[in-house]
Amino acid sequence: MQTVLDRHDVNMTLTELSRGRKSIAGTLVHHCETTGEGLLVKGAYEHPPLREGFIGGVTHDIALRASIPVLTSR
Repeated sequence: MQTVLDRHDVNMTLTELSRGRKSIAGTLVHHCETTGEGLLVKGAYEHPPLREGFIGGVTHDIALRASIPVLTSR
């Protein structure tokens, strides 16, 4: 992804995060808030409705928690 964005002069940072005890969504949102990022770009895929209802999903959790814009691509 970085190569594609570089071709369009998009400034980006690729960071590997340790989750610790937080959820994946919590880790991503917290990182963006503490580093002052202006946009979270992420991929998404769909789970079967029954699984999504019981377990939830990262995309849904980020939509509820994020205080910055989120660009999601599937």
